[in-house]
Amino acid sequence: MARAHLLVIGDSVALAWVLGEQRMAFPPLRRAQATALEIGDELLIYTTRGCFGNPTRDLGRVMRWPR
Repeated sequence: MARAHLLVIGDSVALAWVLGEQRMAFPPLRRAQATALEIGDELLIYTTRGCFGNPTRDLGRVMRWPR
């Protein structure tokens, strides 16, 4: 059964890398969560207000991956 996971990104360079490479990198402390991902799972990417450099103007956004 497909599940949904939330990935929070607060940096535009990191977001560009994730979307461009179509993969993610996880620190060792997140290994358990990373190994829980399965093919077919839905990934929701949340970009913080500060992700694009202007937290007073920008809004947080949620993107669905894959579309």
